[in-house]
This record gives sequence, C-alpha cells and structure tokens, in this order.
Amino acid sequence: MRTIRTDGIYHPDREATEGTVVAIENGEIHGVRGNVPKGAELIHDSEAYALPGPVDAHSHAPIRLGEGDQYGRMRASPVEQAVRAATNLEAGEVVA
Repeated sequence: MRTIRTDGIYHPDREATEGTVVAIENGEIHGVRGNVPKGAELIHDSEAYALPGPVDAHSHAPIRLGEGDQYGRMRASPVEQAVRAATNLEAGEVVA
C-alpha cells in the first residue's frame, strides 16, 4: 500500500479534514486515515489540500468584466486576487 500525506481534504458537502493520509492500493484510493498505516510506503508528503476528483476547481471570482486588462489581473499576487474575489463575491458580481 502507498500513501500520500496532505494537510487535509476538502469536500464540498462535508467539513474539510486536516492532517489526512490517503491510502492507495492497486492504483485506487483504498481509504482516508489520520496516519500512515504500518508498513505502508509514503510516496508524497505534501503541504497542500486534496480535492475529490474530477473537480473543476478554478474560479472566476477575481474577474470583473469590462474592467480593463483581465490577463494582467490574473497575474496579480494571490493576496490581491483574494481581496478582489472577496469584494466581487460580497457585491454578488461573479462571472460564472
């Protein structure tokens, strides 16, 4: 059995989990655990969250149509994009 350690797993219908290990056997997810099972091979130790797939996880929240250079806005810092996304979501102006 192989395992991948993540900071957590996000699922849209449940609360996100933290410190999660995904166990893989024969190329399929065998289970989700809190630690690496005894004798299992840790193939990846990540500081990232896992998303169930297939999921289209991209967002248009930072984009506002008709406001200039959208390509330039997409290259903005993550902090600037997060602030813009929060502003757009609060205003109800999100491009689907």
